[in-house]
Amino acid sequence: MSSLAQEVKIWNTPVLGAYLLWRFTCGHCAHHPQGDGPVVLLHFLAAAILTSPPLCDPINNHRANLQSYVRSFDEKGSTDLLMGIQKRVELRRHYTLDAIDIAIANGLLVWDIPRARLYSRKVTQKLSRGCALGRNRTCISPFAGECPIH
Repeated sequence: MSSLAQEVKIWNTPVLGAYLLWRFTCGHCAHHPQGDGPVVLLHFLAAAILTSPPLCDPINNHRANLQSYVRSFDEKGSTDLLMGIQKRVELRRHYTLDAIDIAIANGLLVWDIPRARLYSRKVTQKLSRGCALGRNRTCISPFAGECPIH
């Protein structure tokens, strides 16, 4: 197995997914007008995007909104990649469920069952290793925070 394949195997786990979803949820709550957590379905979309470098690369602080993110695929002529998100969500649903379970079990996320939302908890211990992985992961959150899904 190549070193790249081994690195992907090690890092592409639901444990890492739990961290990414926690960062996504933190950013969503911070940018939502009422501070609401994202509807659980958005976690499936976020996991599909955040675990794919080609889908994640256009996410940065220079993108004003979701429309700008989508437009970036058209500008690069890679709309087929964007259209593949649904299939990616379907293929990664078990990964996402495991990541949500791990995040809840470890106190990173909390269910709001009646409203089908997840909220993030503040972490009191400073994270040191792997923090660079989540740096761009909250940039997608303002897009989701602006979406009127109730």
